[in-house]
Amino acid sequence: MINYKSVRFRLTFWYSAAFFLAMAVIFVAFYLITKQVLLSHTDASIISHSKSIVEAVGQGSMSMNLSVEYSETPGMLIIVSDPYGKIISNSQSLGPYAVVLSDLLEKSANIIKPTFTDRTVGSIPLRLGIFPVTKDQVATGLVLIGHPNDVVANSLHTLTLTLLLVYFGLLIPTICGGLLLARGAMAPIIETSNKLKKLSSRNLQERVQSSGTGDEVEELTDTFNNLLDRLSQAFDRERQFIGDVAHELKTPISTLRSEIEVSLSRDRPKDEYKKVLAGTLVDVDKLTNTLKNVLDLAWSEADHPALYRESYDLSELIIELKDLVIKMGERKNITISGTIEKDIMGAGKREKIFRALLNILDNAIKFSPVGGKITLSLKSADQNAVIKIRDTGSGIAPVDLPHIFERFYRGSKTAKVLGSGLGLAIASSIISIHQGTINVESEPGKGTTFTVTLPMKAS
Repeated sequence: MINYKSVRFRLTFWYSAAFFLAMAVIFVAFYLITKQVLLSHTDASIISHSKSIVEAVGQGSMSMNLSVEYSETPGMLIIVSDPYGKIISNSQSLGPYAVVLSDLLEKSANIIKPTFTDRTVGSIPLRLGIFPVTKDQVATGLVLIGHPNDVVANSLHTLTLTLLLVYFGLLIPTICGGLLLARGAMAPIIETSNKLKKLSSRNLQERVQSSGTGDEVEELTDTFNNLLDRLSQAFDRERQFIGDVAHELKTPISTLRSEIEVSLSRDRPKDEYKKVLAGTLVDVDKLTNTLKNVLDLAWSEADHPALYRESYDLSELIIELKDLVIKMGERKNITISGTIEKDIMGAGKREKIFRALLNILDNAIKFSPVGGKITLSLKSADQNAVIKIRDTGSGIAPVDLPHIFERFYRGSKTAKVLGSGLGLAIASSIISIHQGTINVESEPGKGTTFTVTLPMKAS
């Protein structure tokens, strides 16, 4: 059954329709040009005969015997009339056609130059030329010359039949050619479709073979392959993400279970139960932080169409962060300083920006030595808010620097530092979704500087 909605059918239909329309225009033009050429030759023959006849009629008697004087031109009809179209003399008997020709002459009474027309007299098609006869610029009569036109008519009839035979003879080859062209054009697309039907999360490494033709089909194929690359990378990241989350959850859950089972194995003093509960609380806090990090990652990857309708005081947020970090750094005697420009407004979710910056500051505290220094500053520049966080910690190794914003990545110097490896990944995602940027510069042994740029809220 033919699928009339398929691209292959439509390509075949429009190709065939365009071809036949073009052929029809060409054949009609060829027919008309051929007809005009043949008639021009006939008209030229009539004009060559008319010159002597018109001259003779203009100089002689209007009642001369044409049947005798022009009997040497067989098949040719010659009629002479007065200026008003009344027949005076003719070269052959007109019979019942005299009325028709007389009417034609009467209608041509006022012509000032030769005119040509086609008429059928009896069974013979004639090409008729009507010429005015003048003397001293005064019309004295009309000369009608009829040339047999059966050869031209037969030639045009034969040409018409030939063109129709050729036209309809091309019908089947044209449709077959259209089908072949459509099939060839659609083959790469069908192959791509079949490949995509077979794809699943288990065989995302499959790729569609490029046609190498440099056309739109190859561009489509490359686009599909790029899409598959991105899907494969996304699935790989999700598998890794799920595995890392499972690992992060498995360890504290196993520890919780083990501690609870040990505590319930026999009766224990009150102090031992308190110690077990305190350890359990640490594991619960770790689980809570991990789940909170996962939720923040999920939020950062969702669409937020109304995000920039909200505004907040970014200067106030940085001051609040500074106060919090001062308390967090008391145990390591870390000094917090920096200049905060006032009245800078931001756009987006205040609590999410707070969380992103807190994650960066938390890392700065973790990797700063006792008695270290952290600088937190805020200023405006070109409609953007620029936040700089600099610490005097151990710095980041060059091998780790390109990966610090990856999920669950923990650098070579983090073995003794608690954390899940999600803090900077969450910070980068939140800042990115707020149309901001985050850059890092670090030198081992001298410290690290994070620069966060966020768009300011328009006034």
